[in-house]
Amino acid sequence: ITDKAFAGRAWDMWAGYNTRGEAEIVCLGIKDRGNLEDEDNFDDGDYNGWAVDSDPNITWTVVGGRLRAEVVSGDGGVSLIRRTGTIVTGRNVTVEYDVYFGNGATNGGLVFGGVVLEVNPVRAGWRDDDPSFYSCGDYVSAGEWHHIVVSVHQGSPYWTSDLLVDTNTVFMAEPIEVSSFSDGEVGFESPRSAGFVEWDNFRAADQQYVEV
Repeated sequence: ITDKAFAGRAWDMWAGYNTRGEAEIVCLGIKDRGNLEDEDNFDDGDYNGWAVDSDPNITWTVVGGRLRAEVVSGDGGVSLIRRTGTIVTGRNVTVEYDVYFGNGATNGGLVFGGVVLEVNPVRAGWRDDDPSFYSCGDYVSAGEWHHIVVSVHQGSPYWTSDLLVDTNTVFMAEPIEVSSFSDGEVGFESPRSAGFVEWDNFRAADQQYVEV
């Protein structure tokens, strides 16, 4: 077993199994880095390389080397920002970032393939075709920085996902219940009603698996 792990995951071995009415098949493999590796720590003072779906309720800036979305009027309008030129769908991929909720912000999350994963002080879960949410207050606190790791894996009939906040597992193998992703991009959703959210140390990387 190597001590090199990729995309924020702390392991480099995997097990696959098939129990759908057939003889069980177990295989072991080695996880290696794939072809995707994209990072932005915003230390350049701007968000070049990101595209904003604007809304008058939200302003986007980079403050102190951190991407910030701040509520202007509190009318509930929401804005998205997406990484340009980075395709995350159709592969086993992990996205990680640091996040801070300030001045009463309670909304916001990750956008993956056009589907929003809420990760905020109120709840965590995919806003997909059959949304269900987990209470997140024990994991994400306002006024503190948190490290988020989201891993998306191929599954059937849906792609599945794992969510870790700091060292805490919020869910594992959670299906993303959409028939297909509307696009291949990754980004963030702003808060809606109050306050601001800041992000830092964004990273997206995929993994490849080789049976042994």
